[in-house]
Amino acid sequence: MKSFKARLVTNTSMTTKAASSVTATAEKFKSNITFCYEGKTADAKSIINLMALGINAEAKFELTTEGEDEESAISTLKELLLQLEIIRQ
Repeated sequence: MKSFKARLVTNTSMTTKAASSVTATAEKFKSNITFCYEGKTADAKSIINLMALGINAEAKFELTTEGEDEESAISTLKELLLQLEIIRQ
């Protein structure tokens, strides 16, 4: 299992467009991929579940991958979140 914790950038929330990009990317992997926020967990391959988490600006969350391609999945998704300017290094 691989994971990392991050904080959303100020004045940014998990928008539908961002969640759609995350979901489309997550679906390319065989691993289980989850976002955890305020004690709730969502499958990153489901835009409905991801949006239902309601991750707000400056909120801390954790992204976890588990499976045969977990390392590739977590590095790809982290890079995507950085490119979308949802998180910072």
